[in-house]
Amino acid sequence: PKLEAEIQKGYEGKQLQRSPHLVLLQVPFYEKNLRPILAEWLLLWLRSEGVLEADRSLTPEKILEYLALPAGSPAPEELKTAFSKLPPSDMKLVNLSRDWLQVLLPHVLQKIDRVSFGVMTAGDIAVALKRDARMPLSRT
Repeated sequence: PKLEAEIQKGYEGKQLQRSPHLVLLQVPFYEKNLRPILAEWLLLWLRSEGVLEADRSLTPEKILEYLALPAGSPAPEELKTAFSKLPPSDMKLVNLSRDWLQVLLPHVLQKIDRVSFGVMTAGDIAVALKRDARMPLSRT
């Protein structure tokens, strides 16, 4: 319900677009409204994958604080110390989760489709027409 409510708020405030699918129009909206909720989801996923089992002293608050750090910024010493007991494979998943949340997801949510951005090459168009000869020319 929290995510659904925030998405609805984004549509109403023209921060998100509905068509042709959910599209992020304003990155600050993602950062303030969606990212904290998605960080909680990531925490649940990390736990379901057995990550963080090695160190029960890591609190959800510390994990969420780490996930909230901007991509490329170093973690404060306190957080480095808190995460130092994790096995390397767990730390890799935590870092991957942080990158997904901070960089990849907002980037992907801003994309409408390859066609409208003009990134379909002549070869792409030929392949698409070969697969479906009835494809509308407006897609080329």
